[in-house]
Amino acid sequence: MNAKTVSIICIICLLLSLTLPLTSCSYSLGGTEITGAVINDSGELVLTYSNGKTQNLGKVVGADGADGSLVITSEENGIPSASAKGLRSAVSIICKFRATVQLGGWRPTTTTQEYSSAGSGVIYKMDKSAGDAFIITNYHVVYDASSNTQNGISDDISVYLYGSEIEEKAIKATYVGGSLYYDIAVLRVEDSEILKESSACAVDVADSDKIVVGDGAI
Repeated sequence: MNAKTVSIICIICLLLSLTLPLTSCSYSLGGTEITGAVINDSGELVLTYSNGKTQNLGKVVGADGADGSLVITSEENGIPSASAKGLRSAVSIICKFRATVQLGGWRPTTTTQEYSSAGSGVIYKMDKSAGDAFIITNYHVVYDASSNTQNGISDDISVYLYGSEIEEKAIKATYVGGSLYYDIAVLRVEDSEILKESSACAVDVADSDKIVVGDGAI
């Protein structure tokens, strides 16, 4: 993974930590639950509540042009452009695992427990018309040595586009390969209607050999 990809993943983690906690199936707000979350054509995050009301939380990404390009309203070193595109390439990842544990007592027994891990990633390559994508994440997100799954890799991986971290927007992904030593893993998404209808895009990857001290990266 080159320096720009690492930088993008780092800022994604920071941005996701500052957003509403939508990683659960629903989020209660004053007795009303969030039942939907979408980014509209203006790049604004709009929440839908169980009482039918909606709430616009404002712009979180740049607006899309008619040709699918990003419309930038500021020219300050291209920072708005890079930030907006980075968010559109960002994903949250939740992996479920199962492990057999031994219960104590005078007559020990075993049981199977389910648990999960969470992390972030970026869309590396994407065919939007087909709903296909390859996603880069960390190996420790998809792997747990104590898991009953084959080779410790999760067999239940869900991907969420930025701003859509609710169960209804889960995109199923499969593990392609990875490296425990380099802590990197590649996931694959196929024929996702959510991806087809989204404003998601693949990340731009720079050449780390051309980076010099003092360069900026987002």
